[in-house]
Formats: sequence, structure tokens, C-alpha cells
Amino acid sequence: NVIGGVVNNRNLPHHLHSDENQVKHMAKFEKMSASPKRKIFIVHGHNDKLKYEVYQLLIEEGYEPVILHLQANDGDTIIEKLEKHFNDIAYAVVLYTSCDVGKAKNDTIYRSRARQNVVFEHGYLISKLGRSNVAAIVEDNVETPGDMAGIIYIKQSDDWRYNLLKELKKLKS
Repeated sequence: NVIGGVVNNRNLPHHLHSDENQVKHMAKFEKMSASPKRKIFIVHGHNDKLKYEVYQLLIEEGYEPVILHLQANDGDTIIEKLEKHFNDIAYAVVLYTSCDVGKAKNDTIYRSRARQNVVFEHGYLISKLGRSNVAAIVEDNVETPGDMAGIIYIKQSDDWRYNLLKELKKLKS
């Protein structure tokens, strides 16, 4: 259990310290079958560090994380691939990280934003799984979609590991 602990590259086996080795190791775990109640989809942008930390935490807690780019394409479009994998997951974790910048037309200040695909997949997953089965970890100062009451947002600067595990507790019962 890593509640209150630190999950970082130092805790990974030596052969997983490079991104390439991490991806190979992650793909091996994703091939293992698990009950749908244990599968958790991770939506991410370009912040590989947080993606790997969430992945490692989920593995350590007995879940089967699913990351789209590690799955076979099978000739599917991205939306077909999403639909296929969204059908057998119980929960989703969406990572709002500072990958893009943007502003409203009449604003003068640019703000950090998640990738557009992250925001789209977040909404799609809420419609598929329900608000209570989707949590977003939000990096400090990253804009989140407006008019989204009832959405679970977890600040990355807080103890996001503890707060995420608290949300996932219902899957273990």
C-alpha cells in the first residue's frame, strides 16, 4: 500500500527507469486479463511522469490499468479503439496536465490546459461510466472545463495518491 508513501522512479525496478522499458513492462501487465471491476482506464496528455506514477499505483493496489497507446490498433480508428476499451472498464482516471495553452477569444491571458483529447475523453467517459466512476487529477494552475458540477477533481499538489485510492475503494467491495 502506498498511501502516504512516495511513488517515483526510485521505487521502480532498475530495468524500468527508461521510458522504453516502462512501456514494455506496462504492456506486459495490460495483456493479463482481469475482471472488468478491476480495469481502470488512464486518460493522459504528454506528462509521462504522472502517467507512470498513476499506472504504478494502480498496479500496486491490484487494479489493471489500461492505457490506449499500449493497446493494439487492430486497424481501428482512435474512436473505435476508445469504444472497444471503454466497454470493459469500471473506472477512469483523467490526467489534466499542462500540455497546451489557450484563452477565450476576448481574454488577453493564456492559461495552461490539458490536451483537447483529454477533455473529450473525460466527457465521453462520464457519459459512459457516470460521474462517480471518473476522477481527474489536476495539475496546479491547469484549467478545467466550466459548467461541470459534480465532477471529481483531485489536485495533483495535494496527496493525490490517497485521494484517488479513497475514490477507488468502492471497486474493492
